[in-house]
Amino acid sequence: MSGTDGIDYEVDDHIATITISRQERMNSLDDAAHRAMDAAFAAAEADHEVRVIVLTGAGGRAFCAGADLKAEPDESGPRVSFGAITGVSGPARHVSKPIIAAVRGHVIGGGFELAAACDIIVASAGSLFSMPEGVLGFLVESPVGHRSVRQLPFHIALEMALVGRRISAEEAAHWGFVNHVVSDDEVLPLSRRLAATIASLSPLAIAAYRDTLVSRAGWPLEVALATRNERIEQYQRSADRSEGIAAYREGREPRWTGR
Repeated sequence: MSGTDGIDYEVDDHIATITISRQERMNSLDDAAHRAMDAAFAAAEADHEVRVIVLTGAGGRAFCAGADLKAEPDESGPRVSFGAITGVSGPARHVSKPIIAAVRGHVIGGGFELAAACDIIVASAGSLFSMPEGVLGFLVESPVGHRSVRQLPFHIALEMALVGRRISAEEAAHWGFVNHVVSDDEVLPLSRRLAATIASLSPLAIAAYRDTLVSRAGWPLEVALATRNERIEQYQRSADRSEGIAAYREGREPRWTGR
């Protein structure tokens, strides 16, 4: 799938890397790129060998500048947006595998929402985050910003939305939106080290743990604690759980199979 319609896709050592490769358009997405990203996420989700996903943008100018507003509409395929993981302009795709955003440069509009839909964000010190749709007067039915008011302090998110304020990677980290701020040339290496750590663990345990935490993040604590989780119960009956216990008792490294 490498190089298809502005989206590169590769798998190595259980890590799928999805790269937006439209540098001439600040890695904004036209309809073909939206569909190609959708196909890449679908491929990663369906591949039993993939345990974690790294999402990044080619070059250092931008991670993603949102939708390409200058592109001519292409009605030759299904209508999807941002790999369907954001829920902007359509239903959100369920991705069971952790996603790490490796961010360099500008993160604008739909690109902001794309990063916010990931589980871990590693950003370069020069990155800037913004949501200019309101200032530009370009809004869609399900607009960018729903995650910002949940992942950033409310008034900071509203200032970004209503005034067009941009925040730096350092400020984003201060507010807990970004996990790590590093130099430009360390963004991908650190993202891949984090991905390699996740890939070395039981994919069933990580998927079940992630699903439990993410799906219940908005629930009252007492309800989340008292509610059974089917993914956890399935994991408790898995070969991976038995292997983890056996490896711990025998003092050896576990051999995960994802079964």
